[in-house]
Amino acid sequence: KAFLTLGLAGYEGRRGRLRVFLNGQPVGEVARLVSDSAAHRSGIHGAYQERELEFEASRLQEGKNTLSFRFPPAGPVVGKAMGSPAEAILWDALRLEVQD
Repeated sequence: KAFLTLGLAGYEGRRGRLRVFLNGQPVGEVARLVSDSAAHRSGIHGAYQERELEFEASRLQEGKNTLSFRFPPAGPVVGKAMGSPAEAILWDALRLEVQD
């Protein structure tokens, strides 16, 4: 098994979801992220949140691997006040561990 821990220092958005990909393939989604308004206020901290995803370690390649993160499609565009982002994350840490 492999475990990916996501430490978020802040999240801004309405849907509270983030999709996670490993080498271009989906490995999971984190949900129920709490929006704290830190990003659109250029805050230096927000509400810390930690989420963990578990997936098969066999999905890791020998050598280089690439993690990517995407917000689900936004749907129809609604006005954005003062140019604030529709969704944003302030990262604190990412930790990938493999269990023997």
